[in-house]
Amino acid sequence: AREWGLLLMDEVHVVPANTFLTCTIKTKSRCKLGLTATLVREDDKIGDLNFLIGPKLYEANWLDLQAKGFIATVSCAEVWCPMTAEFFAEYLRQPVAVGRQLYAMNPSKFRACEYLVRFHEARGDKVIVFSDNVFALKKYAIKLKRPYIYGPTPQHERMMLLEKFKSTSEWNTLFISKVGDTSIDLPEANVIIQVASHFGARRQEAQRL
Repeated sequence: AREWGLLLMDEVHVVPANTFLTCTIKTKSRCKLGLTATLVREDDKIGDLNFLIGPKLYEANWLDLQAKGFIATVSCAEVWCPMTAEFFAEYLRQPVAVGRQLYAMNPSKFRACEYLVRFHEARGDKVIVFSDNVFALKKYAIKLKRPYIYGPTPQHERMMLLEKFKSTSEWNTLFISKVGDTSIDLPEANVIIQVASHFGARRQEAQRL
């Protein structure tokens, strides 16, 4: 097998995962360099990077980056959306998998999302709505008549929607599944709404910010 001079890996926090680990081991190189904005994992494998890649050489402080204007200063708010008594009673009767769908499709949550989208669009904001629940993602987007991007969205359609979102006023809100967590640069967006997410995933929250 060919030996490379430099193996450069972006989003290096994913390297300890089994699929990427195989690629790293089979690709021979004299030097390895990893980059990531979020050096965190929810398992105990982040330490594996020390022998897979090498020791950490540099880490920027987020507060310093904010102070110098390289990343935005973020203000977060949690919006509680109580279920109606009838909806909550049905939610309690359902198995866990169905319950996940129901809390994402909570009518109160949908109305809150609709209000926030229309409020921020009226102010001229660019809004991204994240939902890891694909069923909810499609239902919300279709009901609100806004574009959405998820796994099966063709590459040419993704690029077209992203370009319209960034450079025109035709679409000021874009619904995105977890495919938007990495490798999508949308500095024009200044509002994020999360409808459904992987609870406890620090990396996911940091990536989206």
